This record gives sequence, C-alpha cells and structure tokens, in this order.
Amino acid sequence: MKTNCLQLPKTIDPHTPKIIFFRKLISPWIRSWASCLASAFLLCLTGVTNLHAQMYGDFNYTMANGTATITGYNGAGGAIDIPNSINGYPVTSIGYGAFSPNYNGITSLTSVTIPDSVTSIGEYAFCRCAGLTSVTIPNSVTIIEEYAFWGCSGLTSVTIGSGVTGIGVYAFYGCTSLTSITIPNSVTSIGENAFSGCSGLTRVSLPELFLTDIEYIGLSRQGAITVLITGIGNNLGSNNSFITDFTSTVLSKSGNYGLASKADLISLASKSDLTPLATKSDLSTAITPLASKTDVTLLGNNLDTLSGNATFIAALVNNPVFMAALAKQIALGTNNYGISIKQDQSLSFAAIPVLTYVANKTLRLEATSSVKLTPVTFTSGNTAVATVAGNILTIKQAGTTVITASQAGDATYNPATAAQTLTVNKIIQTLSFAAIPAQTYVANKTLTLAVTSSAKLTPIAYSSANTAVATVSGNVVTLKGKGSTTITAAQEGNVNYSPAAAVQVLKVQ
Repeated sequence: MKTNCLQLPKTIDPHTPKIIFFRKLISPWIRSWASCLASAFLLCLTGVTNLHAQMYGDFNYTMANGTATITGYNGAGGAIDIPNSINGYPVTSIGYGAFSPNYNGITSLTSVTIPDSVTSIGEYAFCRCAGLTSVTIPNSVTIIEEYAFWGCSGLTSVTIGSGVTGIGVYAFYGCTSLTSITIPNSVTSIGENAFSGCSGLTRVSLPELFLTDIEYIGLSRQGAITVLITGIGNNLGSNNSFITDFTSTVLSKSGNYGLASKADLISLASKSDLTPLATKSDLSTAITPLASKTDVTLLGNNLDTLSGNATFIAALVNNPVFMAALAKQIALGTNNYGISIKQDQSLSFAAIPVLTYVANKTLRLEATSSVKLTPVTFTSGNTAVATVAGNILTIKQAGTTVITASQAGDATYNPATAAQTLTVNKIIQTLSFAAIPAQTYVANKTLTLAVTSSAKLTPIAYSSANTAVATVSGNVVTLKGKGSTTITAAQEGNVNYSPAAAVQVLKVQ
C-alpha cells in the first residue's frame, strides 16, 4: 500500500490571482490537519486504516463509508477511463486535486471517461490539465466543485449531465479553447466567475434562473457571445404586438408551416386574447438568443420589443418546438381562431406472434396512442386469413395478412396508423401407413393398401419405385415379379394443412 504525503508548491505562478494562490497555499494545510485529526480519531476508536491512500492500477484512492474516492493518478496519460468500482466498492468521487498534484495538472491527459457511479468532482480535480480536450460528466454527478477544471486551456468539449445541480466558483476558469457549453436546467447554483477567462466561448445555453447573473458567473467578460436563455417565452402567445409581427414573418415564408391559409393566419394577428403558450417546457429550446448582455436582459423583461427584432422572429418561425407549442395553444382555444393546426400522435402496436392454424382461434389486439386518444380500431388486409371485430382477431385460414391499427385523431391531434403482419402457418399433416407383409410371388396377385391422413384429407396417391416387382393403380398393388420395391403414399395437403408422405417396402419372394 502506498501512502500520499502533503506537498507544498515549489514555485508560485505569477499569473494566478492572489486570492487563488492564498487559497492554494492555506487550504492544503487546513485539509491536511483536519484529515490527520479525523484519521487519528478513527484509528484510536476502531483501528481502521483504509483512510490512507492506496493504489489500484494507475490510480490512488481512499476508502470511506463503503465507497472509494480517486485521489491521484500515476499513469502515462492519454485517454483514460476512471474505474466505476475498486475491489467491489463503488467509486463515487474524484477527490481534491486528483489529477493536479501541487496544482500543476497532468498535461499528458487528453480525455477522461467518468463512470456513472461518480456523484461529485472535487476541488482542483483537473486543475491545469492543459492537454485535456474532452470530458463527459455523467448524469450521476450532482456537483462540480470549485476550480475543478480551472486552467484546462486545451478543453474544447464539455458535456454536463442532467443530474448536476451545482457548479462551483472558477470551475471552468481559463478554459480558453472552449467554444460552447450547455448548462442543463437541473443546475440551480453557479459560482462566481465559473466561466471567466473562457475567451473562446461564442455560445452558452443557460437556464432562465441565471438571467440576471450573466456578469456574476463571468459570461459578460468574454466579448462577442450568444447566450441562450432556456425556459423564457411562456407569455409570447398573449403578446398581441409580438403575434402581429410574428404572423407577418410567417406570411413571408413558403409553405405557411402547416397553417390552413394566409387568411387564417392573418386572423390570428388580430386576436388580443390569445392565451399564453402551453408550458415553459414546450419552449425550452424555442428561443434563439441575441448577441449581447443587454439583449439577453431585454429578452426576459420586455417581450413587447421583441416583435421588432427580425432575427428573433425568424428564429421562432423556423423552430419546430415553438411552432408546435403555438399550434397546440391555438388548437386548444375555444374557437381555434379559424386556424387548423394539429399535433402529430403515434400508435404503439407490438408485433403479432406467428400462429399455427386453428379454425376460428381468436386473439386480442392492443395498440395505444401516444396522447392516450381512443378508440383505436383494427382492420385486416386479407379477410380470408383473418377477420377483426372490435379488437378481437379471428383466424380463418393459413396465410398472411396485414393488421392495421388506426386512431382518428381529434381537434388537436392528427390521425395515426400502425401496422403489423400476421403470419398463420399450416398444420403439419401426417400419414398412417402400416407395414406391408412379405408376399410369395403369384403372377398378377393383388393387394389393397389402406393409408389414412391425420387431417382426414383425400385423395391419397400411391406409387411403386420398381414396377418390375409391383405396380400400383389407385390403392391396389399388382405383383409383377420377385424382388423388392418401395411403395410411397402421398397427400398433397390444402390451404390449412401441409403436404405429407409415408413409405413402406414390399418384398416379393
């Protein structure tokens, strides 16, 4: 077992802000004393020794409360995968400075895969890992601690999982190669200057909660940047001046975006009582933002002026999420405002198992609408094979048919269909053909054969393989000479039963 020791920085980076350096210098001592006191206390009480750093492959780790924390890395770098468990214990945390000894990141590290067992990324975890170009933070992670990716100047791609609720101060400070980032709506806390110094950023998607925090979290210091504020726009549908200009823009486009007619759309613009759009979630990706902090603030506080912004209007017109939300609200209105816009629905119709023919066997069909509309009706494309009454399918004969499920839709939703192929296999038929007793040759002596079908099908045809020994006419065998011959009985089957054959050997002495 290898034990990590506390190390002080050998040099002071003149580009590090004083407050950060002070924190760097003091924080390890505080943490070290606290850790030592806690470790000593536990050792005295329980004799537990797993609080010391241990080695697992290229990784240092500590154990506590049945989980492992990655505390260091000793490998060659490149693309690495953090293990999801160590000796059967889940890895739940990437610890303080794990990939940044003495705050000097492991520059040979290019990408890291974090398992979905991890719930937190600790302070300074990847600080100054300048060679790190991409990282995906899984949905299991809830917190990205302060300075976690501070100074990762080569980082071009960051995916933040939907489980993250907090991003610490200076978490992505100085990630100069990062051009865009999406902050999921699960995030409720972003620390001061979390994105300061990210000079390459041109686009950030940010929850509405942080509309007034653009400067605090460091986004107002990046120069030209587009900030997408998600969740804004729930009152656009009730803003008459906005709707008027929005309508005008739609009319200038081809296709009318599914609207019944230009006259119908014009009637929309005159309605001052158009109710708000359905929900904020319907518009979560509908707003294509404007280019400056002033415009972002305006987006949240003064929707009236948006009707005059051609770029914003055009973005909404071309955004299917916004159009769907607008259409849904109109369709749910008292009189639909004279516009026929309907939403799509889909049907879930599972594959029908292959069946073997049984006369008038029935099967219950089930299909459900994605929007829970009823009834769902069924039809058979080949009623000779199967018929449908309600949702009960009845087998009529072997073969194939396409069963179609249909839902007619309503004032809000379009009709929908789904189809499955039904295959009905034939029943296997067998023939009962008893052994033929050996015969003593008598010229032209005759035998009568008796063969029956399991399906009771007729006629049954017979043949002799050696007509010098015996010939067959109908079911009568005539002896022609000494020797042996194979007598074959065959029934050709029908629409519901498969063909069948059986043989017996006739010996003539």
